[in-house]
Amino acid sequence: MSTMTFYARDNATAFELVERRFGSDALILSTVYVDGRVEITATDEAPPPTTTSASVQGPKPGSRIDMMIDAPLSPDPVAPPASGAGAPAPGLPRFLDRSAPRPFPEVLQEAQSTLGSSAPGASAPDRNPQPLQPPDETAPRRDPALLRADLLAASRVVLVGPCGAGKTQVALQLALLRRTQHPHSLATFVFCGTGSKADGAVLAQKSHLLGMKTVFRTPTDLTTPLGHGTEIVLVSGRAKAAQGAARNLLDTPGAKALLVLPDGLRSDRMTRLGSRWQEITSSAAIGYVEPADIADVDLAPVKAAGLDLLWFSAADTLVDGLHPTPSGDGSAAPPTPEAEIADTPAEPSPQIVFRRHKTKSEARP
Repeated sequence: MSTMTFYARDNATAFELVERRFGSDALILSTVYVDGRVEITATDEAPPPTTTSASVQGPKPGSRIDMMIDAPLSPDPVAPPASGAGAPAPGLPRFLDRSAPRPFPEVLQEAQSTLGSSAPGASAPDRNPQPLQPPDETAPRRDPALLRADLLAASRVVLVGPCGAGKTQVALQLALLRRTQHPHSLATFVFCGTGSKADGAVLAQKSHLLGMKTVFRTPTDLTTPLGHGTEIVLVSGRAKAAQGAARNLLDTPGAKALLVLPDGLRSDRMTRLGSRWQEITSSAAIGYVEPADIADVDLAPVKAAGLDLLWFSAADTLVDGLHPTPSGDGSAAPPTPEAEIADTPAEPSPQIVFRRHKTKSEARP
């Protein structure tokens, strides 16, 4: 085992030095910014294997469980006895008592008169009516506003797509958008990659700056969401392995998926990606799009691929960085949660842009 500290001008150069020295499976121990430089401490020691049984352990030693052993057990509630309303009142004549048994000839005559009064041409009711067909819940909802609302309300959002499409940027923008709508809701990032800590280091650093948490897990360890709020899962790696991982992650109730596509794809490439991920999701977002170029994006290849485009992801902006797609028919789309927030008069929030500090030293754990 060897531990080394690498110095570079930015994150990309530092990670490149780490991968040259230790390979893509290097373990990042710490990242510190000092005087405008990046200092990364890494090692080539393999992390201890994590098993599923470790995640289902009992309470921690510091936790406390209060239980009264000698507390008396309350008996099961006994239903009160039926009231005597149905009992015949003493001294009441029989023809005034509704609960009194009626003679059989009277009941038979009443039934025959009821059948005779019915229309002769009326058909008897069907004894085996056909059950009503329930609406198809698996049919995609093609309204972008409804798809966006469903995605923001999901307990788990799985981001899939090719490498370099901008899944990290979309994940951060999606978490900030949800926190704007639900200030008390927590967002947790989960990186499911090839096992390398260097792949999700950028997400871990930026989420730390935003006050959020990033954990590294495998799809087999994510049987249920980690906690309350939203769990944003980034699936990275080869296409075949990523498809299987995304399919397992979507088995959880309330889970939704979003396909992130890079900007500037050819129509045939977009069609192949749409057909590859059609079993996972039809909702898509295009990453790294300049706000001034949104109006010039050709949406015809996206529709031809059978995808529902929901957002354009800005390249340099995290707050309000997800721009909704315009409605295709030109009509006014129903108000979406993000549109209502944008219309609310409030002071403009400062844009979060990550830059290197040259005049002021800053150190982060």
